[in-house]
Amino acid sequence: MVGANIWNLNDFHSEERENAVPHINSKGITTLDRGLKDTYLHYQAMLNTKPVINIGGRLWTIRGGNEDENGMCRQSVKVYTNLEDIELFLNGKSLGKMKVKDNITVFDVPFVNGQNTLDAVGMSGEKTVRDQLKIDFRMIPGNLKEDKVPFQEINVMMGSKRYFADKTSAVIWLPEQEYVPGSWGHIGGEEYVKRTRHGQQPASDSNIKGTEMDPVFQTMRQGIKSFKLDVPDGEYTVNLYFAELISDSAKVLLYNLGDDAIAENRGERIFDVSINGIEVLHHLNIAKEYGELQAIIRKFTVYAKDGKGISVDFHSVKGEPILNALRVYRNY
Repeated sequence: MVGANIWNLNDFHSEERENAVPHINSKGITTLDRGLKDTYLHYQAMLNTKPVINIGGRLWTIRGGNEDENGMCRQSVKVYTNLEDIELFLNGKSLGKMKVKDNITVFDVPFVNGQNTLDAVGMSGEKTVRDQLKIDFRMIPGNLKEDKVPFQEINVMMGSKRYFADKTSAVIWLPEQEYVPGSWGHIGGEEYVKRTRHGQQPASDSNIKGTEMDPVFQTMRQGIKSFKLDVPDGEYTVNLYFAELISDSAKVLLYNLGDDAIAENRGERIFDVSINGIEVLHHLNIAKEYGELQAIIRKFTVYAKDGKGISVDFHSVKGEPILNALRVYRNY
């Protein structure tokens, strides 16, 4: 007799837990509101005796990314199935047929701006089996001044390599990139890394006070010099997101099983911020003015003129400047 046990079927409330979703234990194979995670879809494909096709990432229906030279953005999409092979269609066009291994096959999907309809099709004997997923893709133009895909907005998490979908506001956050002329990105600095007793983490796992969008604030770039966007002339809103992640004290959390964060000597951090040569923040001292792990958002109206775009510049007074995230959208 052979058996198995899964911990846990559903995410559940856990007051002491922090992480990216504070007060929620996210080890379930469904979300708190019973949305199906990829692990659930995989188990279903492995254990179901009836034909199954599940397109993965079905909780990620708003995506975004940079346009390539062909006007597309390629991202991987998994399909979970108990069939031998799967053909995937994007907006009615076949992307080819793939063999299935261990109940998974992965397609490289060339998303286009706007609505993208994915159809996964397979055969079980004479019966056609299919699944469909619609994705709203927010393309960032390869050249921010081009007219083919006009620039509307961009939301970037600094020091991050991950995407984050804010479903409440229908906003997609992108990982950072180095500045590319004609496009966007940061200049200078390094990714924040949280030191622990057994190693390190790529992001803070602490609860960020004053926000429900913890993932946006749980990474940062330290020592940043500038963030540039070569946008067309016009009026824009620039939102700068800050949170001091480095703590002088270490908090012990039982569920970390000893791999807790190590207290670090942050020292004093004071810096100025200017946008297109105009100072907008003077001698900002986040820890002193707001405390550690506190979400701060500063909003500015900016005019891009003479084809120079937008340049957000950071000037150290003491210690290294930081930026956790940035959101820019066009007003007109």
